[in-house]
Amino acid sequence: MKILGIIDNQFYLSGVNAYWSSMIKASESMGHQVHTMVLDDGTFSWNGNYLEQLTGMVHRIRIRPVPGNDLAKNLFTEIGPDIVIHHYSDPGMDLSQKAKHCIPGTSWKEVYVCHSDDPDHYNRIQRRRHEIDHVICVSETCMEHVRDTLGFIPADTSLIQYFFLPQEKTNDFKTIGTSHREPLRSASILYAGRLESYQKRAGDLATFAQALETRRIPYYLHIAGSGSLEDELHAQLNNIAPDGKVIFHGYLDEKRLFDLMRETNIYVSFSEFEGISTSLIQSMSFGLIPLITPTNSGSDFLTHRQDALFFDVGDLDRAAEMIQNLIESDSLYFDLQKKGRETLQIHFSPENSQAQLSAFFNKIGSHRK
Repeated sequence: MKILGIIDNQFYLSGVNAYWSSMIKASESMGHQVHTMVLDDGTFSWNGNYLEQLTGMVHRIRIRPVPGNDLAKNLFTEIGPDIVIHHYSDPGMDLSQKAKHCIPGTSWKEVYVCHSDDPDHYNRIQRRRHEIDHVICVSETCMEHVRDTLGFIPADTSLIQYFFLPQEKTNDFKTIGTSHREPLRSASILYAGRLESYQKRAGDLATFAQALETRRIPYYLHIAGSGSLEDELHAQLNNIAPDGKVIFHGYLDEKRLFDLMRETNIYVSFSEFEGISTSLIQSMSFGLIPLITPTNSGSDFLTHRQDALFFDVGDLDRAAEMIQNLIESDSLYFDLQKKGRETLQIHFSPENSQAQLSAFFNKIGSHRK
């Protein structure tokens, strides 16, 4: 099949990028041809960092000051896609619909990826329902809502949680993460995500660091990501922990992020909601302990004190207390690591990813509305 993915740079974020990048690789490994159309309205230039990670054929179309209707139409004509996969973008859906009506004999399927368990995604799906042929859901929670609340039938929905592909032949999924078998004497904590208030609550990093300081917990806090709160967090954290215990890494490409994951042992997230957190899954593959908020979709495959540790949104002292418990209990630390890898095998193995993707292609290829 010929696949065209459309991404709007207003929403082209790290999690979407990791998901779509891995989908490209997995689809190409199955013999499909994948193109990506990136819609650029001239804002959010930092999102361009993520373009570097895309493989396959990438086409960038400016939609401001003039919509790229003709360029998009020409691209649709040239590619002749069987499937068009949309990530958030209303402009992308508009361009696809206009091209479909303008190009004789076209009949590609419109597929929407429900990336997150939040009203914005569900409202977009509901609003464009008559144009959408199929919905890819990144979690069981998302799929349950799309089917039970929005009324999509099973034949028009697919669960594709994440395409976990080993990065190196010598570092495969079953053995990755074994470097963290030493007892935890100092917490090396990783925050990997956008430095934004909305959804991510990155401002909680300062309160979290203060809680660690108050409890006198030995730690290093590594912050990988960029966003509008970066300067403010630099100032706050320099006052809270002036002795180099907080390290800002800025944006990291996948290779450098994985290198950092090999050197850390706890993954922290403060999010109010998630879809499927790719950085969470990646970090668990390197043996990091998830210290996260219960976000339904983003954590519905994990169990507190079995393969992860949960704290309520905003309860940063409780998060710090859990790190203290990890340092004081080697058995808890090792048990969480072991069970975490077993959980990944069940939900996010390459074999499972391939099966979910194959099921989607079978549905989209055989079902006719």
